[in-house]
Amino acid sequence: MTRTTVIVCDHDMDELARIKEGLENETEFELEIIYDARELVGEAETRWPCVVIVNPEMKGFNEYDICKKLMRGQNIPVLLLLDRNSTHRVSIDECTADDVLTKPVQLNNLRNLIKKHMTVHQ
Repeated sequence: MTRTTVIVCDHDMDELARIKEGLENETEFELEIIYDARELVGEAETRWPCVVIVNPEMKGFNEYDICKKLMRGQNIPVLLLLDRNSTHRVSIDECTADDVLTKPVQLNNLRNLIKKHMTVHQ
């Protein structure tokens, strides 16, 4: 089976460590962690991930760049990763994200969403 890249972009180091540890043994995809939303579009253009997971509360997050370029331009599914008490729910409408996850992420749910969107993307 071909390995594909899943990019996770967040500034929450604890959550990223939990996600990385929980998904490190996956054989269907390779996880790439990015800590700065301003690097996300460029990295996605280079790596062509099958799924991008991003926290819209990050400095440098731009709905136009993230959602329009990735979703429409490159046809990459975007999942928003929200804090439980997030006030950025409006980003969901502006971005028309494919799915939304709330922290702390249930790893089985995350794994299933990634695989679901990988199947659609291929």
